[in-house]
Amino acid sequence: MPFNPQKLIAARGALSQAQACARIAAVVDKPVYQQLYSRWEQGESAPSAEYLEALAQVFGITIDSLFDHNGDDAEVAL
Repeated sequence: MPFNPQKLIAARGALSQAQACARIAAVVDKPVYQQLYSRWEQGESAPSAEYLEALAQVFGITIDSLFDHNGDDAEVAL
């Protein structure tokens, strides 16, 4: 279930990257540089768990919504 940068771009909506960084930084209580955020949106890296939680909070989405899902990830009943 890979991280999907297009879903992050869609979640950001009308906010600029700088605005998104400022809001995420307020949640994680440390600087979030635009270069790092840009790497997430370009698919060069994926946010850590800490940042995923902040993204979900800032954008009002679930962490799960930032990932692609396919049949390979279905739970197996035991």
